Amino acid sequence: MSVRAKIEPPVAGAEGRAGAFALSSSDLRQAPEIRILRTGFPLSLAWEILQSPFYADTYDAPISTIAYNRIHCSVGDVLILFSAFWIVAAVWGRRWMSMARLKPILLFLAVGLAYTAFSEYLNVQINGSWSYSAWMPVLYGMGLVPLLQWILVPTLVLLIVRISDPSEEIK
Repeated sequence: MSVRAKIEPPVAGAEGRAGAFALSSSDLRQAPEIRILRTGFPLSLAWEILQSPFYADTYDAPISTIAYNRIHCSVGDVLILFSAFWIVAAVWGRRWMSMARLKPILLFLAVGLAYTAFSEYLNVQINGSWSYSAWMPVLYGMGLVPLLQWILVPTLVLLIVRISDPSEEIK
């Protein structure tokens, strides 16, 4: 299958039988989801590591368990970023991050924050999937550090993705 610079409808012949659209590797690298992944995973992993003292497993679990938990949570964080992105994209389109509009940004942050509040309450208070250390500030049974994460990390992701957007002209 050859690589085309632009999305084109399938044509008859060997390439057309698959019925797929082709993207060049540079187009794929600039897809909003890939840019969120490239930025969101390292930022989420850094945050998860830095907030470790606020979780009880830091003090009583083997280091391999702690490492697994932080990586697992970082992957979950990226899935939340993707979900929030796609919800906003359903309204404003996949290129909404390059627009200078407040409403999509607020919806993006609100989706992540709402899910995080729900997840923290469910997993700490109801399921007991994890627990907080004495260091965690808590409000209504939810840790404030993970809630702060869902204001700061997605905001940084948006800023970095927007600044690095090759379609934006520097003025």
